[in-house]
Amino acid sequence: MTSGRIVRPSLGLSWSQCINIRLFTARHEIPISHAEAAAAAATLDDQESLAPSTHVLKSLQIVFAPHLPNDFCYFEVRGDGISMLNLS
Repeated sequence: MTSGRIVRPSLGLSWSQCINIRLFTARHEIPISHAEAAAAAATLDDQESLAPSTHVLKSLQIVFAPHLPNDFCYFEVRGDGISMLNLS
């Protein structure tokens, strides 16, 4: 547990042995409005599927790296790849 969060390694053995950089990834489920859920349902191929009530964002934080500034970004994993999100 770190900062009140349950933490488990998820980047694999190679990254767990890397002592000069620490990255923290997190998953955030953000509730979406009824209108946004209806719009999402309209774009689904299977019209009988339920619309999602949450949107999943992930974040990547550089906690420690001597050659990088401490920084933070949100990203999204989709079928066509990973994209960084600008949530200004």
